[in-house]
Amino acid sequence: MGWLVVGLGTLVLCCTAVTLTSAVIIFMTSTERGEQTELLPLPATLTPTTAPADTPIPAATVTLAATNPDGRVTAVYLSAPPTLDGNLDEWDSIPPFTAPHIVEQESSWDGTMDVESLWRMGWDNQNLYLAVAVTDNVHVQTRETKFAYLGDSLELQFDTNVQADYGPGVNSDDYQYVVSPGNFSDQAAGAFRFRGDAQGAMSDFIGSGAQVAARQTAVGYNLEMAIPWSDLALQPAAGLVLGAAFSINDLDTPGTAVQELMLSHVATRRWLDPSSWGTLELEP
Repeated sequence: MGWLVVGLGTLVLCCTAVTLTSAVIIFMTSTERGEQTELLPLPATLTPTTAPADTPIPAATVTLAATNPDGRVTAVYLSAPPTLDGNLDEWDSIPPFTAPHIVEQESSWDGTMDVESLWRMGWDNQNLYLAVAVTDNVHVQTRETKFAYLGDSLELQFDTNVQADYGPGVNSDDYQYVVSPGNFSDQAAGAFRFRGDAQGAMSDFIGSGAQVAARQTAVGYNLEMAIPWSDLALQPAAGLVLGAAFSINDLDTPGTAVQELMLSHVATRRWLDPSSWGTLELEP
């Protein structure tokens, strides 16, 4: 009887060992075939969540550090609104930032870097203000404002609720402006507004009150812009932080309409991904 018990125990131990060995082999084989589910890393400053992927991350789990540190810029409070005339002398006291990062390019671009931009931002209770000094040796703009990105122009992107829905898709609190300096002849400067929609795209959003003025210079052009806070459905206040990307388009081939090169103030900027933008903070 004792021999029978020992025999049965040995049999159980053998079966267990075989089972464990098989499990290890199956796991290794599965991994070698690439069948194991890839675990994507969470952004360092986001708290892990078990909510479905399409559920907005609660505001409490998002901090300003979640946005791109190299894309942080500020707007200074202005006691008097600037005159929108393309003369940037009144902006001299405000520190500028640049847009040096190549984020889009067409095969037609020959690699010559001949465009630079200095950006300054201001605000008051009525508007967000922008002043840009552009150095560009060839000015090409042949399209109406909505499609001005197919030529020398600016693009502005705003996430007006970055604390509540920081993530890779646009929605109704995300806006984009295509800003044209015109052609300094028969085509006026102007801006066209887009807004994120339920399909995760940017749709036309008619009715913007934005104002734009541009002036050609010996080395390129100057541009000033005022965006009413009502355009962005916001009430301004010192300390307000928006997701933001500020970019410049450059085209050097006369008679064409191509988004040949885009430079942005934030290196990671992607069109429909607010999590790749930087931030704009309103200073007191």
